[in-house]
Amino acid sequence: MPTNPYENPDFARSYVVSEVDRSKNRYEWEVTHPATLQFLNNSVSRVLDYGCGSGIFTAGINYAGRSSLNPSLQSIGTDASLEMLQYAAMISAKTEGVSFQAWDASVEESTLQDKSFDRVFAKLVLNYVSSENLREAVMPRLRECLNDEGLLVAVLPNPLREVSYSKSNYEAMNEIDVNVGNFSPGSSTRSYRHTYEEMINAADQAGFAYGALLGLPDVRFEPYKRQLMKIAHPMPMVLDTLNAAKRWVYVFGATEASAENFDSAVGRFEHWRASQYPEIADRAHIRVRGYSTDDVDLPLEVPHDALYDYQDTFNPDNKNRVTLRGDLAERMTPKQKIRIAKELARRGLRESINLNDILVAV
Repeated sequence: MPTNPYENPDFARSYVVSEVDRSKNRYEWEVTHPATLQFLNNSVSRVLDYGCGSGIFTAGINYAGRSSLNPSLQSIGTDASLEMLQYAAMISAKTEGVSFQAWDASVEESTLQDKSFDRVFAKLVLNYVSSENLREAVMPRLRECLNDEGLLVAVLPNPLREVSYSKSNYEAMNEIDVNVGNFSPGSSTRSYRHTYEEMINAADQAGFAYGALLGLPDVRFEPYKRQLMKIAHPMPMVLDTLNAAKRWVYVFGATEASAENFDSAVGRFEHWRASQYPEIADRAHIRVRGYSTDDVDLPLEVPHDALYDYQDTFNPDNKNRVTLRGDLAERMTPKQKIRIAKELARRGLRESINLNDILVAV
């Protein structure tokens, strides 16, 4: 098994330099970070960022929360890597209300398990935890950090890209060695594929009362006419690839008392996604209440090699549909993506495309 690259000083330094550079890390800055901010409101006073890495997100969410929601917001970032925590402390040195400490919930308890946090964020970290540790240690301990009205927000990566969109390889993969941070030498680490059933069962066993699975926009930033173009791919539709062709956000409410926070946070996220990325027609959305299978809204069936599917979820009279294979969508050129976007507009599956809307400054 490869060693943890985040404990390597050279890798940690390179990773941090890349992470703070918006031009090299556009997806995190322009998609993941704004998406997760939707789970804050003005009643949030304590935030735990589990697996904080460089602390960029910890500092960013605290600054945004203090600026627009709660001026007394306090955020604590934790990580298993002491190397990363050193950089986190330096990066956040001038950010009020932020602190850091070492914690690996898969191996130890923490004084943070005091039911005092309104939100726990676990962004791109639970994929480094085995299914057993997720179920037996990490989820229960993160649940113990939350107060009764608190929410756990976990972002999981897109593992299907790691197997080149091979359905058979994906189905056979429970764990895989991957390169992290877009670095090749010395960056290999073990990543685990958690199905949504595993995530829901782990949350259920830990005592969470509510759950929702939300798709993050699959956005590419690519050179086009000396600018950058961004168009989001649609959501995957087939149930057995539901966990694959997308980054997913799992939201879990600590107790029945979290229902109002849960509903409003999910609503803010969905509004943000629809307003920022109108090309997404999302039916691959699972909402679970009390973990009863009767409450799970499963997606419709589509051809099993079509990992992406556009439909009009707002107008049931619009019978138009466009499906794309994941491996083809991954290889599309910017011109092809614009052509697809125009076709979607022609069929009424997204707003009419304005080239200026999808071009961003380099």
